[in-house]
Amino acid sequence: MGSYEILQVTWQKKNTGVNENLATYSLSKGVNIAETYRGRLNFTRLSLNDTAITLWRARIQDDGCYTCLFNTFPDGAIPQHTCLTVYGEVLCGENL
Repeated sequence: MGSYEILQVTWQKKNTGVNENLATYSLSKGVNIAETYRGRLNFTRLSLNDTAITLWRARIQDDGCYTCLFNTFPDGAIPQHTCLTVYGEVLCGENL
């Protein structure tokens, strides 16, 4: 990342034009995971310089692009993007 002082890492998902905060990590406040993702999301790499999250029991609604914001001083947020595709099984029949 260069010689930035990273103060916080924030993971977001773009949801209908709005960036939804999923999880944050900072040395001063620790880990904070949004209520709707508790029990389904966790940091699998927990560092200000190297971070990763894992989603369990992925849903069709989880499909989309995610942004990791490295909140730095003095330059502000540096974004990195990744996308997730969720495939679901379509069931057809009279017993649905």
